[in-house]
Amino acid sequence: MKIAFIFLFICILFLVPSACTYPGKVITDKKETKNEGIKGEKEYIIEINDLIRSAEKYLEKGEFEKSGIAFRKVLDNYPKEKSQRSRIRSSKESIESFIGTCSKELMGQGLLKYRNGNLAGAIETWKKILLFDPDHHDARRAIETASIQLKNIKAIKNPPENPS
Repeated sequence: MKIAFIFLFICILFLVPSACTYPGKVITDKKETKNEGIKGEKEYIIEINDLIRSAEKYLEKGEFEKSGIAFRKVLDNYPKEKSQRSRIRSSKESIESFIGTCSKELMGQGLLKYRNGNLAGAIETWKKILLFDPDHHDARRAIETASIQLKNIKAIKNPPENPS
């Protein structure tokens, strides 16, 4: 019975690493002091805030793909603890809004390419949205539609040879 309990305990430690992690840091030394844990937390908050600043700069420059990817990283690593969230420079809702802005801008760029007959360019632009907003329904639908049209155009330009 003791061996089964020890085995179960070891399995839990290895299968549930979040039980042994600090956000952004794995605690490996059991002798780690409370101050070192706080230092790790401070570094985590600084990294998140730096990433937000970078994403905002990309947004200002019109680099929507880079901005969206950076904002997605922030959102994926947004602190769960209230004490940490209060030290982040933007709320989770703001980050989600920024991601929406990046998606909207790239959708617009893709539509412009689409209207100008650049279907491949439009598809490429819309695929960028899925890098940071994988559930973006409009981008997925636009990619599907433009891909079908591009395939049909290629078929018209290069019809199969008639076997006579």
